[in-house]
Amino acid sequence: MIPLYRTLEQMLLRRSEQVLCDRCGLLYAKSEASCPHCDSLSDVALRRLLNERRRFHLSLGKGMLYGASALFALLLLLLAL
Repeated sequence: MIPLYRTLEQMLLRRSEQVLCDRCGLLYAKSEASCPHCDSLSDVALRRLLNERRRFHLSLGKGMLYGASALFALLLLLLAL
């Protein structure tokens, strides 16, 4: 579950307690010695993980584009009435 922040200050504090991994690009806690997402992965497995993330983001973007296009078409149809 994604936490809801009440203030920008809380969000920035949470962000300052995290580190961006140079290898996989994900955030992890400063208190951890290394990134838990990619530390145990080989280079091949890491490449596969990053490709899956990229494909997911591309499909999400396409879905948003199709949804926005459908809403725009609906809006035009309603304005034409």
